[in-house]
Amino acid sequence: FGPAPGPVRAEVLHPWPGWAQGLEGRAVSRNNGSIVLRLSLGEVGFLLAGDIEEETEHRLVREGLLSETEVLKIPHHASNSSSSEALVEALDPLVAVAGVGEGNRFGFPHASVRARYLRRGTQLLWTGRHGSVQICTDGWELQVLALRERGPGQELARFPARETGERRASAPPA
Repeated sequence: FGPAPGPVRAEVLHPWPGWAQGLEGRAVSRNNGSIVLRLSLGEVGFLLAGDIEEETEHRLVREGLLSETEVLKIPHHASNSSSSEALVEALDPLVAVAGVGEGNRFGFPHASVRARYLRRGTQLLWTGRHGSVQICTDGWELQVLALRERGPGQELARFPARETGERRASAPPA
């Protein structure tokens, strides 16, 4: 990796003051009140989507707050109440990581969620299968490693600058 192209930018996309006004029932759940954070360095973006569910995903898409990102922390452990088609289409991530235990009682990541990401060609990782994952960037390139207790991590993917840069160059202006 080369020198960083500038400072890391961070933006809290959700929750905003009064986010629950006008919502009822399940839409006001604690999950839907979790933080959604966008981080970026140079040409590489990360979206940490907390435990939000479909209702909040749709609001973020409607408000125009989501755009293509290279790395996604999948919302709500990849349950079937998250990762709506609208969210996956808006973000179109290169890599998506779900924090789920192997053989968990909920069956996460849900089969429908896996299918949505895989149809788009997203590299899908989950901690129950791949272990701890480290994602490194210099702002142009992206490297994904599966960490081990001892020794160097195993490289799972590498995206050269041309892949991350082409995605940004072809994106419509925000």
